[in-house]
Amino acid sequence: MSKERLNEARREFDKACDEHIARYGRNAKVYLSGAMSHVPRETWLWRFATVQIILEEQRWQVVNPADTIIARHPWLYKILGYRLTLWYDLRLLKRCTHIFMVGPGWRDSRGARLERMKAREWGIEEMK
Repeated sequence: MSKERLNEARREFDKACDEHIARYGRNAKVYLSGAMSHVPRETWLWRFATVQIILEEQRWQVVNPADTIIARHPWLYKILGYRLTLWYDLRLLKRCTHIFMVGPGWRDSRGARLERMKAREWGIEEMK
């Protein structure tokens, strides 16, 4: 991507964020959704952390499931399992005003697709 196109995309993103902040005020929260189960841990940690930093620079409150106690402690995930972890993540999602789909592999993730479907069902806006 050229530097010019990158700057243009950044301006578009800044404008969209300002519009959302104006609409929702400081209560605007964005939930990060993406592939985790079948992606190396270091990869999804890096992807989610990078997106979180960018959105926080834009004054968003970010709900990052990769930064929960379950994600930080793999042994806890092994005890709770996939379904309870997804249930916990859906409860986090329900408190948000927006959802952001992280990474190129989210379409291959059953959990990310379910989170996106639930977000639409609950009237949570998807950030593009």
